[in-house]
Amino acid sequence: MGYSLESDDSKCSTYVHVKKVAVIGAGVAGLQLAERLGKKSGLEVTIFEKTNKVGGVWSHAGLRQLIRFD
Repeated sequence: MGYSLESDDSKCSTYVHVKKVAVIGAGVAGLQLAERLGKKSGLEVTIFEKTNKVGGVWSHAGLRQLIRFD
């Protein structure tokens, strides 16, 4: 059994493959990367953070009031 390039295209089905990516760390760089990958590349992004706060070092350094997280 083989495959012919002249095969009937109606027998072929189209598969949509969603690419997934993990971003480790919800610091400023990780959040920015996740946003860009999700919006511009159409990837499914999951962010993993070991603490219960986003912002990385900025959230612990007392600088949180100076920046805005949307």
